[in-house]
Parts: sequence; C-alpha cells; structure tokens
Amino acid sequence: IAVDGVTLLNYSLPREAFANARANTQQGVAYYAYGPNGLVNLSALSIGVPIFLSKPHFLDADESVIRAVDGMRRPSYELDDTIIGVEPITGFNMYARQRLQTNIQLKPVPCVGWWPDINQKAFMPVLWADIHGSITSDQARAFRHRVYLPNSLGRDATLACFGLALLAALAFAYYTFRAPTTTSVDACSACCCG
Repeated sequence: IAVDGVTLLNYSLPREAFANARANTQQGVAYYAYGPNGLVNLSALSIGVPIFLSKPHFLDADESVIRAVDGMRRPSYELDDTIIGVEPITGFNMYARQRLQTNIQLKPVPCVGWWPDINQKAFMPVLWADIHGSITSDQARAFRHRVYLPNSLGRDATLACFGLALLAALAFAYYTFRAPTTTSVDACSACCCG
C-alpha cells in the first residue's frame, strides 16, 4: 500500500497466531490454545468466563464457528485482518490497523433453564475493536523530502558515474586498439617540407 506517496510493505497476523493446539503443535499446552481453531481462549484470564478472542467475523476460524452465527457477513481479509505497513528503506511503521473481536461461548444455564437447546459450539461476538493510525500528510511530505529525495539523488549520481566510466572505457579501448593509420612519406614531406 501507499500512504501519501510513501510506499509500504504490508504485514498481517498469520493464521497460526490464532491456531489451537491441534492445528499448531508449537503452541504446546498453553491455556489459550484450547478451543476452536481461529479463537484464542481467554477463559483462564477471566476467572472461568468463556471469553475468546478472534479476528473480526471469525476470520481464519473453523467453518463450524462461522456457520453457528446467523446474520453475520462472511469474513474478508481486506476488511477484517490486522495490517501493519512498514516503510522498506527505514523500517518505520507508518500505518497500522488492528481489528479484533471478543466473543463469549454460549452455554445452557441448567439451574435457570435458559437456552436449554443452545449449540455448545456457538460463539457470540460482543465487541469488535478497530484501532488504526497512520502518518499525516505533512509527515509523509517531510519523509519523502528527507529519505526518498537523497536516495534518488544518490541512485542518479551512481548511474551517472557508471555511465561516465563506461564512456571512458570505450574511448580508451577505441584509441588503444584502433588500427594505425598509414601515411606515405611523400605526402608527409610534401606537406611538411614543401
């Protein structure tokens, strides 16, 4: 992507960041790795409340999790993924968009009789967060002037020096390896002694 004329490399959260212990064996036995693929289990942090973190609209989650919620649009990488834009020359982060969703696992409440037939695999989104920021137009202009301009001048100067060196090498080769011209002695004496 580009922000005000500054070209950035895009980075996003990999699918493995929200993978469960079955999908990502490197997760080991961490508490957050238990649950459906694509959801991070935060239940141990919330004193047993079944809270799960995911990408919005369950992006990268198991299809069964997505199908269990009616009325929600399909997930989209373009709309729902977390993205960090890094400028490749300096490595500066100049754009970021963090999108996360907090969900609660729905369960029947036996002592009250609420939702006795509820699907145990249903997760209800309760919070969708969109935190984003980017450099301003003035900052982008200053960056282009301080980084891109000297960089392009240096590149142009390098190309100009290479061109001059090539031209000098060709001229040297021409004058060194050209065939000697033959002149007759009579023509020379007529010209010089005449």
